Amino acid sequence: MDLGCYSLHVTRTVAGLWNDEPTLLAATVTTREGLADVDERAEAHLRLPNGADAWARCDMASQTWQMTIRAAGTSGSVTIADFIHPQDDDRLILVDKDGEHVEHLGKTTTYTYQLEAFTAAVREGRPFPTTTDDSVRTMQLIDATYEAACLTPRGMSATASSAETGSFTSRGLRL
Repeated sequence: MDLGCYSLHVTRTVAGLWNDEPTLLAATVTTREGLADVDERAEAHLRLPNGADAWARCDMASQTWQMTIRAAGTSGSVTIADFIHPQDDDRLILVDKDGEHVEHLGKTTTYTYQLEAFTAAVREGRPFPTTTDDSVRTMQLIDATYEAACLTPRGMSATASSAETGSFTSRGLRL
């Protein structure tokens, strides 16, 4: 799961506002024709701790590039136009009873933010925003998504030797 990891991680981050994890309700994954280990499309239906539904979708065969986050409620909605590449589209779109309001968040790349966070952690001892525990939990949700779609979770490449990679479990997590 390539692009799907981003939407699943965002859903986990939102669920974290309630100090909890989302619940996976259902998933579908379509593989590329003739390549059973290459995902083409995926959709996961999740439930947030507050009872709201969430969907995480990705489509590697889509003709358009869209990395959007959208949340809707009874009083309106908010959309982040491109959370992966804000340098291409930095709009935050708020819609409420008064209409549509657009704010611009800035064209700094996500890679710049990642490098700044890494530098601050190394040089100043600041906590890094993404922990190994967070990464493992996202991978567990990815594996659960595959299982809910009746597929086997993806593992390490059969060509990687243990000398090159160290010790790994069947799901590719370093022990």
